[in-house]
Amino acid sequence: MTTVSKRVVAGFIGKGKQKANGTGYEQATYVFSNGEEQSASVFGTALLAHLARQNRPAELWLVMGTAASIWDALVELVPDDQISSIEKIWDAVSRAVRQEDMTQPLLDEWSAALSQTSRVKVVCELVGPANDRDSQMRVWKALYRNVGVGDDLTLDITHGLRHQPVLMAFMATTLRWFRRLASVEMYYGAFEFGNQVIELPLCQDLLDVTEALATYRYTDDFGQLVNVFGRLAAPEADLLDKLEQAAYADNVNRVTKKAVNKARAQLSAVGEVAALDRALAEALDEPLSWIAGDTLAQRLRRKAETAFAANQRLKGIVLLYEALCVAGCQKFEIDEPLSYDSRREAGKKIKEELGSDYASHFKNIANLRNAVVHGTDPEDQDLKAPLDALNPKAAQARFDEIVKSGYALFDTLMQP
Repeated sequence: MTTVSKRVVAGFIGKGKQKANGTGYEQATYVFSNGEEQSASVFGTALLAHLARQNRPAELWLVMGTAASIWDALVELVPDDQISSIEKIWDAVSRAVRQEDMTQPLLDEWSAALSQTSRVKVVCELVGPANDRDSQMRVWKALYRNVGVGDDLTLDITHGLRHQPVLMAFMATTLRWFRRLASVEMYYGAFEFGNQVIELPLCQDLLDVTEALATYRYTDDFGQLVNVFGRLAAPEADLLDKLEQAAYADNVNRVTKKAVNKARAQLSAVGEVAALDRALAEALDEPLSWIAGDTLAQRLRRKAETAFAANQRLKGIVLLYEALCVAGCQKFEIDEPLSYDSRREAGKKIKEELGSDYASHFKNIANLRNAVVHGTDPEDQDLKAPLDALNPKAAQARFDEIVKSGYALFDTLMQP
């Protein structure tokens, strides 16, 4: 089933200042970065108009607040020739606002009336002040319910209590993964800067960087980090090509150290002024330095450690076994470490040269690897314990013991 993505504007509404004559609320004239000006009592209505003029119209406006919020101010969203059609519900909302006694059923009626008379679907949610977990979770539920898969999320962080937009921004980082959001952006109508509208595209950049770094830390794949670096730092095409080649080469085990060293030399001069560019360059230099300095066996061991740290046991045990095979062939000067005969010869040499304990470690790793990859029972009955899914804690502990013995064998094999 294909889902249709949309742009959602989400924000809070607080208390407003009544006009001296009692006819509505004081307005501010907001100035956007392109010089466009828009007067409104509620910044969200100005933002909706701005997005529409930018050919990025919002399909849904989520407004969250308390029983004392100025919900009736949302009427400024309605065209003048449509006001008469909603006067009854508007009066009811205004009375509830004055009495600070708003209810969700009344807000639902108000949302429907606003949606029918404007170009955007309006959803008003009574979430409370978000000063305790229960109220904070109502904010989360409102966001989760109204933001769909693949949507673009625009956060209005202008109104409400100071902590509410902060809470919403953190929720957006989580929602980005639950809903696979296409983008997250933030706008702030800054009263303290003469109602200048502050756009915060850096927040989207920081989200992208965070996700790329997390992907690298959990998977050892720095390809996404290269992509983000290419977009934000705009490096020379030659450097970006080298980085893309290095990331792919590392994934398919076709690393050329000479090319990696050239890329590292170029990276060292990046971002002397732009702090984020420099941070990205330093982050990229980490995997490149390992590629440039490590042997194949060391790279496989490091990738195995990363996989186990992320609890990716199938991937980890395969990589650890490969690391031991390559290290064994290097240790005993056996050609073609990836051939079956070479691995068998390495196992034999481990037993002859290092003793039965290390030979047992190698056999356990090999048998455990086969059982995990093929989903079969291990040949050795003692290896059933680390695969007992009905007792995961005990199984993980035994699995980790075997992995630890594999690391000890690897360290011994790498000794001259």
